[in-house]
Amino acid sequence: MSAYIVCKPDDLTKEQILQTLELLGYTTVEVGKDINLVGYRGDTRQQTADIVVRRRYVGGSSNDLGFKRLENGKYQIIVSQYDNSHLVTKHNGVRGMKFQELFTQAASTSKVIENAKKRNLRVEMPKSLRWGEPVKLSLG
Repeated sequence: MSAYIVCKPDDLTKEQILQTLELLGYTTVEVGKDINLVGYRGDTRQQTADIVVRRRYVGGSSNDLGFKRLENGKYQIIVSQYDNSHLVTKHNGVRGMKFQELFTQAASTSKVIENAKKRNLRVEMPKSLRWGEPVKLSLG
């Protein structure tokens, strides 16, 4: 059984987490309160989250990916040890990077895109992103 680890992204709102997940290709997401996470064997885990990407959308041998809202309003990522490394490869991340680092970079990119759209700027994403390296966006 793969154990879950917990990490805290930088002060993201629920909407920013959902935008970042969409940027990473996760368009099917459950949003609620205290949703139980499921392990790669289909077993219900003790850990709960308020935003969940089910394992079938994460990858074949993966566990659910969760985001838990804390009492202070901030979110923490709940990701299995396996997925913390495996998802970096899936998302074209730099070797040795962990998912929470990749997610933080994707969230920063998502914030830039969100701010550019608020200013009616057109955003061009590179055809191929390599997370862990600088992301170059064209704004116009």
